[in-house]
Amino acid sequence: MKHWICLFCLAAVALAAVELPYDLELDIEFVQKLGELEFNDYADMHIKQMAADYPKFQELIGLERARFLYAAGNSKLADSTIAAIRKESPFYPQALILKGQVHAARRNFKEAEKTFNEYFALVPTAPKRRSDREDFKRAIRIFNRVLTELGKGKEAAAILDKLPKDNSQEAQQTTERQVAFLKIQALIDIQNNLLKEHKPVDVKVLNSCIEQLKPLQFGRDGISASASLQTARIYNIIGFHELNTLSPEAKGNIKTFLNAIKTIKMVDPFLEEIEKARGKDGSLMPDAMYLKGLAIRGNAEVMHFAKKDDLAAKQLKGAATYFETLLSTYPNSSRQSDALVEHQACAALSDKYQLGVKIVLSNLGDGSAEIDARLEQAQSLFSAKKYAEATAIYLEALRLGRRSNKLPTLAVRLLICLGQLDRIAEGDAILSYLVDAFPDHKD
Repeated sequence: MKHWICLFCLAAVALAAVELPYDLELDIEFVQKLGELEFNDYADMHIKQMAADYPKFQELIGLERARFLYAAGNSKLADSTIAAIRKESPFYPQALILKGQVHAARRNFKEAEKTFNEYFALVPTAPKRRSDREDFKRAIRIFNRVLTELGKGKEAAAILDKLPKDNSQEAQQTTERQVAFLKIQALIDIQNNLLKEHKPVDVKVLNSCIEQLKPLQFGRDGISASASLQTARIYNIIGFHELNTLSPEAKGNIKTFLNAIKTIKMVDPFLEEIEKARGKDGSLMPDAMYLKGLAIRGNAEVMHFAKKDDLAAKQLKGAATYFETLLSTYPNSSRQSDALVEHQACAALSDKYQLGVKIVLSNLGDGSAEIDARLEQAQSLFSAKKYAEATAIYLEALRLGRRSNKLPTLAVRLLICLGQLDRIAEGDAILSYLVDAFPDHKD
């Protein structure tokens, strides 16, 4: 979930077409800052005071309260709060954006699609007001991701055409490059989703994406760096597709993972420059480390099929080291759960091919990373109502992450699975533990 949605505390103030009192704008910014700092009780108290101070702006305050409640983990109350905003309200479009974000975060992509379609029917073109314009662009990017997850590549690409173009020639060129990049990325995402579902990918489409990315790599900006990383990502997708489909003899001759590694090495110095300028939280290095670790892990499999197990063992250990470094060096990265899943895959491959590499990860804090990884891993099983298989993953996460504040989120899914399997006694025991361990958790 956090791999592509960290939205609620950082969302822009929703101003719509209504002039707000200056003090109200300051109060909203203050509440958002309190939410970022997790001063939840104080933020809730301040929102109640705002409701008393600004009776004419109850729906806007309700919208901000819902935003805060989602970030604080009280989703039920947030749902009812946002549902109370009237369709005739000038703040209803911003409410739709927030609802769409929430549906996307819950991976309820069908409802997210329905919500964003309603938003764009109300707001078909970019508003003139800067804050509304930023909301509009944010909605486009989230809707693009939603459509991509639904496998609607043409629609995902088309929605990007709504991105507004600024007046200056330089700004227009930048926007055009961004749109071109995002359209290509949407196509890559669809192929990557097919790979995750163990379905054949379209190598012709991916090779075409490589060609389209080449002109975007010329430059010294985030787009050029990201274009290089997406190229490496394509090589990885093709490589794992080949591992899934080729004969054992042919698997030993796969070269695509080496292309991914070479591509990342070429851009590494520039990525370091970007990190110095942006800081770790804005760095692209976690993506590069993840993709390089993935490529090395894939090439370790290639070496096994080439009957070079000594080299396969070294590469597998090297891949695991990349994922460990990512986990320890970039604790706020959205790649945390991905890195953890791939680290576990390295350990599984060592056992599968009897390579004798001991791969163990320790010192992972409160277990939140493990929970994120297991939630991602079990999502498709849960959606497909394969409750027994999902339960096994959730129980493992429960064991690993008992100290994590994210445990209630996981436990809700686990309790649903246990209920569907008629394992009521286990569900009662887990619920009792949660009530004792998390007495202040509102859900």
